[in-house]
Amino acid sequence: MKCYPLFCWCILVLGFLPASAQDIPVGTWRTHASFRSLQTLAVAGTRVYAATDGGLFRFDTEYGNAQGLSRLDGLTGTNVSRLAYAPAQQVLVVAYTDGNVDLWDGNTIQPVSALARANLAESKKINHVAVAGRLAYLAGDFGVAVLDLESKNIRETYRNIGPGGTRVGVRATAAAGGNLYLATDGGLLRAALSGTNLQDFRSWSPVAGPEGVPGENVRVVAPAGNALCAAFDANGVFLLENGAWQKLDLPGVSRVNALTPSAGGVLAGVPGGVWVIRPGEAPRLVGDPAAVDPREAAFDAEGKLWIADGANGLVSNWEGPFRTYSPAGPLSNAVRRLVADAGQVVALPGGFGANYTPRGDTAGVGFFSDEGWRNYAARIPGAAPLPGVKDLLRAAYNPTDGNWYLGSYGNGLLVLRPDGSSTALDENNSPLLESVEGGVRVTGLAVDAEGNAWVALYGVPFGAPSLFVRRRDGTWGSYTFNNIAARFPLDLVLDDFGNKWMPLAPVQGGGLWVFDDKGNRTRYLSAAFGGGGLPNANVRSLAKDREGQMWVGTERGAAVFLAPADVLRGTPVDATLPVYEGNRLLRDEVVTAIAVDGGNRKWFGTRNGVFLFNPTTDKLVSHFTTANSPLPADSVASLAIRGRAGEVFVATAGGLVSYRAAASEADPESRAVQIFPNPVRPGYEGLVGFTGLPENAVVKITDVSGRLVHETRAHGGTAAWNVRDYRGRRAATGIYLVYATDAEGRKLLVGKMAVIE
Repeated sequence: MKCYPLFCWCILVLGFLPASAQDIPVGTWRTHASFRSLQTLAVAGTRVYAATDGGLFRFDTEYGNAQGLSRLDGLTGTNVSRLAYAPAQQVLVVAYTDGNVDLWDGNTIQPVSALARANLAESKKINHVAVAGRLAYLAGDFGVAVLDLESKNIRETYRNIGPGGTRVGVRATAAAGGNLYLATDGGLLRAALSGTNLQDFRSWSPVAGPEGVPGENVRVVAPAGNALCAAFDANGVFLLENGAWQKLDLPGVSRVNALTPSAGGVLAGVPGGVWVIRPGEAPRLVGDPAAVDPREAAFDAEGKLWIADGANGLVSNWEGPFRTYSPAGPLSNAVRRLVADAGQVVALPGGFGANYTPRGDTAGVGFFSDEGWRNYAARIPGAAPLPGVKDLLRAAYNPTDGNWYLGSYGNGLLVLRPDGSSTALDENNSPLLESVEGGVRVTGLAVDAEGNAWVALYGVPFGAPSLFVRRRDGTWGSYTFNNIAARFPLDLVLDDFGNKWMPLAPVQGGGLWVFDDKGNRTRYLSAAFGGGGLPNANVRSLAKDREGQMWVGTERGAAVFLAPADVLRGTPVDATLPVYEGNRLLRDEVVTAIAVDGGNRKWFGTRNGVFLFNPTTDKLVSHFTTANSPLPADSVASLAIRGRAGEVFVATAGGLVSYRAAASEADPESRAVQIFPNPVRPGYEGLVGFTGLPENAVVKITDVSGRLVHETRAHGGTAAWNVRDYRGRRAATGIYLVYATDAEGRKLLVGKMAVIE
């Protein structure tokens, strides 16, 4: 490491402050996976790896910390199906639902994509991984693929190995007593590991199950010394040794999630605990309230038990009593709605099915801020308590009292106070009405400038009010509309005049319902000429930009109402259809989400990734997809932006990620420029972000002698610098001053930064 004594002294004198632990550089991503519902784990020395269907993390027992892992770390994907560790090769096998495999030796990741690229009619999901010597047997509906861990290639595959060469799906494999056993959907198969061609179906023999037990009920298998341990659905766990089955005495066990070889025995994960099975010993149950639904388990070198629990994440007695060790994150990877306000992003997992029936999701709600994630849920360890409401899918913040309003699709309205206490409001203790199908279904929430909370209800009886207001003083009001479709609002957004904009359900004809409660005026907007002029009546998203214009996302692109107040004047009105490169904006895209950043740039979520346009949408700034970014999936459900942080949260079908953009809301109270990273260390090739700036500030960077190095303009309250001067040369080691002035040159903010080369 280079040493710069004078430079180090300057840093001490100037007093550089450490950045927030939650800061990430401009132009970078991070993942926000839920690690509550684990499916699989592997112990690799001092590290324990565990995964859900939406993410992977590792816990390091040497340092006592947990770290989420993603495509940013070089992984192929996030849809992990199984993990296994090969101690001889010191390689972690990461198997995915799409057939991809990563081999990770702790330093490098080697992808193996032959199976994923294969032209197969069956699912390529890898159901199970069994390591035997230098080989890893990958089981799936396609059969078995044999992966050589040293050459890192698929050596061979066993397909169509059922009776007469029929196809069989393989649930798990086990090498025991010189044989390879397959738990298939047609029963148990066996073949000798030497002297036979395992690609020939004639090498495989069916193995009769225990007497009276249907063979096709075999679920999982594992080696237990020279014997085979097998679990049969609804029939328990058996040992096959010397051709005879012996049922193990595991009282109360009817369902076995997994059988995992570990420490000379087998661990059976069952609801409520883990059975330790060792040859010559009576099985013993390791149970704890934290182990609600163990999916897989393993012992480490010190004999401590690690459990991948389907309800409580990574559970272990590593430090004594059992406790959880998962990283902080949202409660669910199935985030369907994001809301940003008050410096926080709310992740809501609830919603409704295709026919507008409740999903019954009980995952609660998560809030992300500078301090990280804080979750609220009923009966979930580590989460703050919350009434047992289901399907939370809307949220709105009330700055007048600091309360959050949360909308449930079936259980009404929840008021969450700053101290963590909450009150549930439904048909029993408020004027809110049940839908015709049952339950108070809140589909729209907004808080106006006076602190009144507006609540839109879905599917109320004919002639009943579908819009309610809970005034700041606690009194209620309601509004009934003469339009049948207005009984089926799907969202609620306020414009700058306080008018309520509500997209309506496509099954009722779609369109937008606009309401002015002060003048008691309404307007229905559709795709009809003069009556809205939307590119499509099925409205999927809605947002107000920083100039007060209302942007509408439909199933055939985007539109904008430039003068929202005009739609209630009764005269013909049509949305403006922006044009990009000679075509209607996103005309072939289903626009599922819209967000506007501090620079008034437009972010559009679609089924084909995220599009970022400049404020006038005539220039495409970025198009993020799974091919060029860490997005877990291209189908976007929701977008939200932490205004002053400039961090864009993206909820996809594969999980939640965020991206720190080069734009943010200006901070009128700021007294200094915030700079990150600072100092800029050797090898850093990213952008330096300047935040806390006046609106659209002019930013000048000089050296200590006053020589101008770079000049730029902020997007809202953020600017970025690539650490190069106006000639494109890398900035030299030294101290740099940052000057930011507003557009009129009246407000001046100053910051200091260091570059080390």
